[in-house]
Order: sequence, then C-alpha cells, then structure tokens
Amino acid sequence: GDWQPLKPELVVEVQFDHVTDERFRHGTRFLRWRPDKAPRQCRMEQLAM
Repeated sequence: GDWQPLKPELVVEVQFDHVTDERFRHGTRFLRWRPDKAPRQCRMEQLAM
C-alpha cells in the first residue's frame, strides 16, 4: 500500500532501535500515551540517538 501522511492529533512515547530518513524502523515499542504534550511540541531533534 501507499504511504499516507496523517494529521498529528495524539502524542505517544516510544522506545526505538533505529531511525532512517526520519522514520522509525525495526524494534519500535509503544511506552505510553502523553496527554500532557501537544503534537506541535514533538520534534525529531528531541530524539536521543
């Protein structure tokens, strides 16, 4: 199937092993919902890589 971008509405915290071209790859795991965060507060620069 084709990739379809979605409007960010909810925020989750994840654990990940690898990011390629600003996309999470293998080993990504959901940790928790973050109702205290707005999508606009989340940036790729914040990732601890």
